[in-house]
Amino acid sequence: MSLGSTPRAQVTIDGAYVRFTPLLEYPVPAGEHVVLLVTDDGRRKMFRVTVAPGKLTQRVWNFDSESWEDGGP
Repeated sequence: MSLGSTPRAQVTIDGAYVRFTPLLEYPVPAGEHVVLLVTDDGRRKMFRVTVAPGKLTQRVWNFDSESWEDGGP
């Protein structure tokens, strides 16, 4: 899974802290996961993502426009 955000954000996957964005090709098992992004100023974005077996899932959230930069829903 690869995750990005503008501005940078702390990444938590399934309740476990990972690190700050950008998160590049981070290994997660196939299936549904709950992701939480938290910026330094406290803004939060929680979403679910489904990772397909053998596929790279990529998401990029823009906190300023409150929209996906990757064209996702």
